Amino acid sequence: MIKIFGMIALLAVMQRGLKVGEKQISYLINFTKIVATQSEVNGLSKSIYVELVMLNRYRLPQKSQDAWEEYFREAMRSDDKIRDTAFDLWGTTFRVREVKQVTARKGAGYEVRSAGPDQKIGNEDDVVALNSYQ
Repeated sequence: MIKIFGMIALLAVMQRGLKVGEKQISYLINFTKIVATQSEVNGLSKSIYVELVMLNRYRLPQKSQDAWEEYFREAMRSDDKIRDTAFDLWGTTFRVREVKQVTARKGAGYEVRSAGPDQKIGNEDDVVALNSYQ
């Protein structure tokens, strides 16, 4: 994760030194955050499956949002202490919910979702990992 923050800092320096436009830098920063966040939601989805779903008869355990946030902190624990890992790189909490049909797979499952750059959950810029129970 430190590499991601280093890339973002480099982009900010480029903007000042190379007179790169603000829109281009903003785009590159968001792109970098999206790639890092996709990696995080994929990792969380796998952790949830191995640590919780398999032990709960292949169902997502019921947890409050606070309990999920604590799980995220533990699952992505880091010595860096750069940010609260219960939240994505835009400062919005990750969400977990069951879904009736996982795209291109049989049956129900769950998703781990980041609200993405606009910080609004449930639209096209969300970063999502889906996992089926089967």
